[in-house]
Amino acid sequence: MRDIVKEYQEKFRRNHQRARRYTALLLALALTTSLFVNWQLHGVGIAKTAEYLCGELEHEHTAACYEKQLVCGYEEGEPEDWNATMTDDGMSFDDTFGMDDDAFGVDADDPGIAAYSAEPEYIFVPHEHTDDCYQEVQELTCREEEHTHTDDCFDPEDGSLICDLFEHTHDDSCYTTTYELVCGLEEGELVEEVNPDYDPVALFEEPVAAKPVVVDPVIETPVHHHTDACYEEVLVCGLPEHHHTVNCLSDPLDGTQDEDEWLAQTGTTLSGNWADDLLAVAQSQLGYEQSERNFQLDDADGETVRYYTRYGNDYGNDYGPWDVMFLSYCLKYADIPQSAIPQVSSVLSLHSQLRSALYNEETGSGYAMDFDGDLPSDAAMPGDIVIYNGTVTKAVAVESQPLQVQDDSADADIALLSMDAAATTDTAPHIEEYTVDASTVGIVSDVDEDSGTLTVISGDVDGKVDKVTLNASQVTTLVSVANAQQADYGVATLESDDTATNVLDTMVPGGSIVGTTITVNNQTVNSDLTLTDGDKITLDYDYMIPAGTIDPDGDRTLTYQLPGGLYLSDAIENMPIKQNNEVVGSYSVSKSGKVTLVFDTNFKADEYFVGSFGLEAHVETDKIGDNGMITFPGTGITVTVKDKTDLSLKKSRVKDRFVEENGKVYAYYVIDVSSKQGWNKPITIHDEFNSDNTLGGTYDQNSFVLTDKSGNKITGHTPVFAADGKSFDLKDLPALQKGEVYKLTYRVEITNNTKDGYGTFCNTAWVRENDKKTVYATHDSYIKKASNYNPDDGYMYWTVTVYNPDGGDLNGKNLSDIIQTPGAEIVGNVTVTQTLNWQQSEFDQITPVPGSIRFDYKFSKEAKGQEYKFTYKTKVPDGVTKVENKSIIDDKYTAEETGTVTDREWKVSKNTVGSLEETTTTDLCKGAWSVSSPIPNNWSTCEFIDQIKKPKTPDTDHTDHYGIASELQSEIEQNFSFTLVDGTTLNYQAAKAAGIDIEISYYGVDDPTNKSDPKPIQSTDSSSHVQSFKVTLSKGTYNGTAIKSMSISEYHTYMSVAGVAEGSKVEFTNKIKDGSSTKFTYEKKKPTPVLSKGVSTTGESSNTSTGDGVYGRTITTGYKDGKDNYIYYQLSLNIADWTEFPEDTITVTDTLDSRVTFVDAEATFNYGNSSVSPWANPDYRYTYESYDLTNKKFFNWTYENNVVTFRIEHLQEHYICAADIAKIQAIIIRYKVKVTDPEWASNPEKTLETYPNTAAWGEAKASASATFTREFNVLKKTGTETNSNNDSRAHYSIVINPTGKDLVLGADTVTLTDTLTVQKGFSAQLDRSTLKLYNYPKQEGDTPLPDTLYDFHPSSSVNSDGQNVYTMTFVLPDERAFVLEYEYFTNAKNQKVELKNTAQLSGGGESEESTKLDEVKGWASVKQNRLALYKVDSDNENIGLAGAVFRMYKFNVTTGQWDAGTVLPETDVTGTLSLTIGEHGITTDTLYKLVEESAPAGYAKTSKEYFFIWTAENEEKQTAYNTAVGPHGNAAGIPAFDASFVYKYNSSQELYIPNERNELTIQKFWVDENGKTLTGNEVTETSVSVQLYRYPKGGTRDLTNPVGEPITLTSAKNWTYVYQQVDSGYYYFIQELGTGQQYDVIYSANNNPGVENGGLLTMTNKKKAGGYKLPSTGGAGTKLYTAGGGALMLAALVCGVCRKRRRERRAR
Repeated sequence: MRDIVKEYQEKFRRNHQRARRYTALLLALALTTSLFVNWQLHGVGIAKTAEYLCGELEHEHTAACYEKQLVCGYEEGEPEDWNATMTDDGMSFDDTFGMDDDAFGVDADDPGIAAYSAEPEYIFVPHEHTDDCYQEVQELTCREEEHTHTDDCFDPEDGSLICDLFEHTHDDSCYTTTYELVCGLEEGELVEEVNPDYDPVALFEEPVAAKPVVVDPVIETPVHHHTDACYEEVLVCGLPEHHHTVNCLSDPLDGTQDEDEWLAQTGTTLSGNWADDLLAVAQSQLGYEQSERNFQLDDADGETVRYYTRYGNDYGNDYGPWDVMFLSYCLKYADIPQSAIPQVSSVLSLHSQLRSALYNEETGSGYAMDFDGDLPSDAAMPGDIVIYNGTVTKAVAVESQPLQVQDDSADADIALLSMDAAATTDTAPHIEEYTVDASTVGIVSDVDEDSGTLTVISGDVDGKVDKVTLNASQVTTLVSVANAQQADYGVATLESDDTATNVLDTMVPGGSIVGTTITVNNQTVNSDLTLTDGDKITLDYDYMIPAGTIDPDGDRTLTYQLPGGLYLSDAIENMPIKQNNEVVGSYSVSKSGKVTLVFDTNFKADEYFVGSFGLEAHVETDKIGDNGMITFPGTGITVTVKDKTDLSLKKSRVKDRFVEENGKVYAYYVIDVSSKQGWNKPITIHDEFNSDNTLGGTYDQNSFVLTDKSGNKITGHTPVFAADGKSFDLKDLPALQKGEVYKLTYRVEITNNTKDGYGTFCNTAWVRENDKKTVYATHDSYIKKASNYNPDDGYMYWTVTVYNPDGGDLNGKNLSDIIQTPGAEIVGNVTVTQTLNWQQSEFDQITPVPGSIRFDYKFSKEAKGQEYKFTYKTKVPDGVTKVENKSIIDDKYTAEETGTVTDREWKVSKNTVGSLEETTTTDLCKGAWSVSSPIPNNWSTCEFIDQIKKPKTPDTDHTDHYGIASELQSEIEQNFSFTLVDGTTLNYQAAKAAGIDIEISYYGVDDPTNKSDPKPIQSTDSSSHVQSFKVTLSKGTYNGTAIKSMSISEYHTYMSVAGVAEGSKVEFTNKIKDGSSTKFTYEKKKPTPVLSKGVSTTGESSNTSTGDGVYGRTITTGYKDGKDNYIYYQLSLNIADWTEFPEDTITVTDTLDSRVTFVDAEATFNYGNSSVSPWANPDYRYTYESYDLTNKKFFNWTYENNVVTFRIEHLQEHYICAADIAKIQAIIIRYKVKVTDPEWASNPEKTLETYPNTAAWGEAKASASATFTREFNVLKKTGTETNSNNDSRAHYSIVINPTGKDLVLGADTVTLTDTLTVQKGFSAQLDRSTLKLYNYPKQEGDTPLPDTLYDFHPSSSVNSDGQNVYTMTFVLPDERAFVLEYEYFTNAKNQKVELKNTAQLSGGGESEESTKLDEVKGWASVKQNRLALYKVDSDNENIGLAGAVFRMYKFNVTTGQWDAGTVLPETDVTGTLSLTIGEHGITTDTLYKLVEESAPAGYAKTSKEYFFIWTAENEEKQTAYNTAVGPHGNAAGIPAFDASFVYKYNSSQELYIPNERNELTIQKFWVDENGKTLTGNEVTETSVSVQLYRYPKGGTRDLTNPVGEPITLTSAKNWTYVYQQVDSGYYYFIQELGTGQQYDVIYSANNNPGVENGGLLTMTNKKKAGGYKLPSTGGAGTKLYTAGGGALMLAALVCGVCRKRRRERRAR
């Protein structure tokens, strides 16, 4: 029973759990569904939300808005007014016609129904084409390209036509009219048409009715019953109908501003220079955007959207087009009057009102220009206004479009419900934008003359004020704002003919230019000079500013406008203004010449000061005109600027040959006179014939035509000819403007009195004596004659060539040819051939009289070919060796020829046959040869020796060249032949049978003639090596047909190549003794690996398929510190024997060294000697794209875990035949990796490392390695030019002792000496603010080490070469690694200067660096009669000391006494005290003395007195000294004259006064084992003890005299202690106590022998390498505790098991 109950309990429990799970699942699904539905509804709600600002509800009246109301005026059942239904005759309308409306389904009472008739009848008929079926089409059939010459068609240098196209414009003759069928029907196709024979009957024709019966009407009053007509729909909803439009989206308050608000944003300070001010205002508006929420629709079209802008509001048209109104706004707030440049609202209005300002060439006035072509690159300046063709954005309103549902069926309703929200909603009203081409305006902000572009600031650029870059061709109008200002103030206008002088010497708000130094070509200008437009000029301006000119609490700015006639190629921006080494302001110059100097608050700008600024500029005539003058203030020097002019002449022949016209010969010429920059003087063209001409000439005076470069004729100029007719002058042509050309064409009639017509004719032209151009012309001969004797048939063959060099017609010309040797009769006919258009054809044939020795020929038909050849042959009389012949053309030109009788010469020539062949024997090849030679007619014996030369090779034992006698004999007999003069041949056997003796001898030496008795080799010998053989031919008894030549067509020799090394070549030569030779070249190729790999440091391509060339198996190169180090690899996959791609993808892997990182790769196919990829042929592409390995689809890679996997894919997708695949020798993969080995940076002692890697392609593997080396230096210096301060400056960095070695044994310091030598003529200055010492290696953001860590002393001198030398000496801790950085700046200004810097370190190490500094754009400085006194530490002059107090004494020259003195303010935190004339009573010509009253804390007061005197302006130093001391120069306490303390007026001076410490400062530093400084928590110690010792001066330094108790240094006090009870007469030194086991202690250099009278003693604790190990103290160790813990764990485990079993027992 218990088990049954328990079973039911268990079943109930399981069911209960299942029910709970189902419930939970159901709840989860319900929650998910609820959230999803809620989110979807939320999304739709958002989509349907719109923000309308009109204040109206969108409402459209529906049926619910209307209510039916009774409007008939009758009550139900009320009698009606029957008269309302009767006609005038008392009958109803229906009764009138006796018709029943319902019978026809129409209202017969409709008065228009009578016009209605039945529909027509349609029939099908076949279609016939008519004229209406065709459309006229004009087809262009001329082959000429339409072309009009532009500037690009002419040479820019000389203006000559360089275009090879003809000018042509298509007209009606260029088109052929055709007719195109457009009806779309085929002839005979059935089409539906109206039946013309069908007569429709009117539907309502009056019927023929029976005689009507007249019935008296019965009149009854009708009763009214309500119908639908009695009711009317009346609007009762009370809401106005409203449909949202785009206007409903506008917010009329958005973006509105008052004038104060936008002026606060404009906020520019005007300078008075219109161009600069206009640009400044425009720049202040950059980024302003129109209000996208505040707009109106254009009244004109109702759809264009106009946005609100501040510019429209300011103009008075809030929503008008604002691109031009933006310009008007800028003009207004730049204070440019409308009288100069109008403020309008449209481009059309602006251009219209500027017409009066357009430049006038005659008057030279005007400041606006229109351009048809490109705007000249130098025409526009920043601040100018341009009208240009651009694109603007237009916005149009798109009203809402209700959803259109055409189908009202139930299915359509269901479909509608299934649509998404977007598809079922109306299209909301919105704004669409598009761009259109339009003319707009802009204000020029920058001009890039190199690229021919300019940047402008325009309004309404995609709805905002923005910059736009334009091409010169886009500009249609330019307004020069600077010229507009000049014109407005009556200054010289654009390109004025009158000379303009511009003198400016005042600055704003005050002060003046007091001097200008002018430099041209590095030479100072001391007198007036003339320059050409564009010449460079260097200017140094000196200025003087009176006290009070600048408000120190206001605008601290000075401005100056450079005179007209100067411009800058690039603006100068924010160059530093310096007072000594201190930057006190910034200096800028705009391109238009506005100079701006802004002074910082650290400069006393309200006091009197002088300054200078300098720049490089160019002179120009655009604003001052040709011969305009610039007078520079303070000099009286005037620079006259002339227009840049040039004039060049080019002369050529119009045609390459002479031309025959009407029986006369002419040469045509063209002279081009051009000017790139313009020429401002009258021009004379001179032309003359050369005196050494062999042809005569006469000018055709009626042929002269003068035109401009466009071909327009220029009249009124006639050449003047010399009396002898051999020259002419075309005088006084007007000056040429920039780019203009004169083109003169004419012709010369040629007179030819030479023997055969050959002669030269040259003439020379010039416009300037030093630029003559000569055209050389050569006239070819009219006739030439040649002969050739044929020893085969014994005839002399002749060729007479008649030339037609002038292209005329030879018809009517006579040729006579006369043989002058008796008996040399003409044999056969004379053949005449013509060459016409370089094609030869038969022209005529002459049959001379038999036995004749001459022929005569007259051209009797058109003959305009280039040449005519007459060929024939003559007999050669017996015994005659020469035949004379003479030809005459036109009884004027002759040609003579002597034909020489010659015989054939026995001369054996030798050739190779085919190529080398391998034999079945390893390393044995054979090559085939041939010999041949002509045979003289009168021969008896001929012979030759064939030499088989041994090759020249180092391994002569295994390399040989020889023949085998038996094989040679067999081949010679088989391939020997004689060729007879009749073309037949005799072979070896036939020749011997005919009586010719052929003897062949073989020898084992290559020259048997050198042996007295050479032993021959038998012709049957099949083993001996033959080195030569001799062939002797004897005519013997042969009396057959004459033999013409002999040949042996093929025989072979053997070449042994066993001794040829792989990759080497050897030549095997076969030679005819004393005659010709030929050779085979054998190359034993290296076995080509399937996969090869090379490595390089250059990444250059290698054309080899093996990876050789620039890629080697290994490389060694230098590691470059601080730079990227790359390794370049090349993989070569040899596929030379492939004729198909065996697989679609080739995969190559390369395992890289873990210390390098893959960067990039490329792949190419190597085609060996073929340079064209077979894939370049479109026949192979079919529908596939070109297989290009630069496409990552075909070549790609992955890089993971130092393995690069390269894949060349889709090879089989591209059809290519086997022959073309065979052309591919290899697939080349090149890639580069970057060395990222961190040890190069962390280990300065690392000098060598090799990086190997291995590539694999299937089973093939290839390896390569790169080795990097680095020289270890304890001192390494680098120098670079830096533009950080916009001056001529060099930055230096010195790595000192990078490994922290002990460089100087027995000492704790090292000395660094740094020497800077400056190029002669320049000086340099250390920028002390840049002098910083860092830990090595220096990381970004590192903090400089304290100045107390090192000593620093600078000095300067002049070496024997007159160069300034600057030396810095540093004393640094030894065994430390540092980086020292600093910068020098020079006074080089606009010149290049070279600096040489050398650093030397005690303990070894030297580094030298040469740095070249480029010229700077501009420079500026100020001088304020200021003496800067610097109070510094005597050990480190870079440490300034605050709190020093000086008393200044003034010497009374009358009494000879010093006054009581004036106490000066303390030195500031930098140790600086400034003394200026006017302060503290300081005046010129007075001697002052500085005495230190109290020293800075911790320092002893110096007892030295310092003197100074200021000179008066322009006073010599000696004079000032004499004035200051008077007769007391030798009195006690008065210093002797020394120029170093006499300061020139208007200069800034520096005085360094060092102080020695009178307290002893003890300071500790902590560094790790690598010498890097430890700070904060990096130092594990919290305190350390130091013992101070002393010993008497002159005594012994030992540890017997401790000073008091040990001193405790703590981290809380920055490890510093100051000991104040320093007694004189003692040396003090320190020794650390207690940290020697963990650290090495390094003391400062002055700790031995010690310091006297106070100072600084430092010690550096350097952590020992290897760390520190705790000592063993004898404790029991940890074993006991481990055992106890284990026992406790075991006991807990046992207890747990027992407890578990007890529970199980209870459950059972």
